[in-house]
Amino acid sequence: MKPIYQKKFMQAYAAEKNAISFQSMFFYLIIILTSLAIILSYVGLKVKLTHLGFEIESMEKIEKEYIKKNQQLKLKREMLLSLERIEKVAKDNLGMQVPDKVKIIPVKKE
Repeated sequence: MKPIYQKKFMQAYAAEKNAISFQSMFFYLIIILTSLAIILSYVGLKVKLTHLGFEIESMEKIEKEYIKKNQQLKLKREMLLSLERIEKVAKDNLGMQVPDKVKIIPVKKE
């Protein structure tokens, strides 16, 4: 039979070994969870960055379309404001004509 002190020593040793094992397992669990959180954060940021890249590309395409439309509208405005066109519309549609002589009549102030 084993002496009592040896039996208690073995029990204490086993309890200490279990405590160390639990501490190391807890430490490794914390490291794994922290690493997992960092990796998930990184992946989440990469996904968001990719999404924002696609959104920027889409916005740039829309901007180019608006710039093109603006140029077309400016050209149309210049065409509509051209003196030749205004004169033609005045003669053809409104029945106006160029005066032979210019007569200026002064208006008196009262």
